Amino acid sequence: MRIGLQAFKYGRGFISFKVNLILTGLTVIVFVVSSSTAKSTESSDIELFPKF
Repeated sequence: MRIGLQAFKYGRGFISFKVNLILTGLTVIVFVVSSSTAKSTESSDIELFPKF
């Protein structure tokens, strides 16, 4: 039983580690996308100024 409990705890820890890794990756992707869109909006704003 103890070995099974240890394996169960290790499995849960591994799953939570994978979930944390996926969440971190998603956060990084969202941050990169938001920063790139912010840069594109800034450049588009700069391009719009000469029209005025």
